[in-house]
Amino acid sequence: MDGWISDHIPVGSFFTEKSMGTNALALSMNLKREVSILPQYHYCEYFQNYYEYCIPIANNGAEQGYLVLVSVKQLIKNEMIAVIKILMRLMCYSFINSDTETKTINADCKRLSCKQISVLKLVGKGFTDYAIAREMKINIGTVKYHKQNIFRNYNVGSSVEAVVMAIKHNHLSINEI
Repeated sequence: MDGWISDHIPVGSFFTEKSMGTNALALSMNLKREVSILPQYHYCEYFQNYYEYCIPIANNGAEQGYLVLVSVKQLIKNEMIAVIKILMRLMCYSFINSDTETKTINADCKRLSCKQISVLKLVGKGFTDYAIAREMKINIGTVKYHKQNIFRNYNVGSSVEAVVMAIKHNHLSINEI
């Protein structure tokens, strides 16, 4: 297949509806529902062997993304569509849970002090507790106290997890560590 692609599709090509014709993703986005396309309905020669299925991933009516299944020269079976629908529901459930987690963490993060944020930045840079104490001119016990509060706010058990959560939720940027 790679040889076919490199022989027929020039490097740098992109597949928008405007350049390549109608596809399941574009139709699903416009119609706001699941869409199946059979190969005979593609008017672009590149896709005349492609079966496509697309379903929107929605959370409380708001589209979060799309799940697309493409098959070359083989009909997409109902069993595969059922698996895609289950996967879509799991993703929706995941969005709902991550929204709740983000709200909880954002609420907790408001309680971080400037000192705790400074400690978290130094933790992210790989400083030991002793090095943080020296850098900030505070007692090592105070460093440990700040870290405990950070861990509690993020509901994590280690420095690495705290830094990852801070980056994940845009409370710390990569440039700061």
